[in-house]
Amino acid sequence: MEEVKATQEEMQKERTGGQREEPQEEAKEEALTEATEGADALAAEEEAAEGMEETEEWLRDPEEEEGVFPSFLGWVGTVLLLLVPAANLVVLFEWACGHTKYPIRVNFARAMIPAVLAFYAVLAVGILVL
Repeated sequence: MEEVKATQEEMQKERTGGQREEPQEEAKEEALTEATEGADALAAEEEAAEGMEETEEWLRDPEEEEGVFPSFLGWVGTVLLLLVPAANLVVLFEWACGHTKYPIRVNFARAMIPAVLAFYAVLAVGILVL
């Protein structure tokens, strides 16, 4: 901030030919500088508040909200969909990226991806050995 003030003073000296301004104009410039600093601080506070809201959203417990769980038939459909080879990986990666209306399904997909990949690895080794 001191660099900005120094630059402003230099520019003012160039405009006035090195003569000092009247006190009223100096007070106006100081008030303008303080207002600019205040606006910057306000913008920084707003950005921090937005960051806190995002953090709180990630920290929320999905069990506390009602209606965020798939029904029993929804879970049956999930398991049946994961039985389809190759399509299961596509669906799991989609869900893991958050493309589902159920937050609990995101965690389920993130946990299932390594298991499905391990299954495919064991299957590939078994085919190569035979």
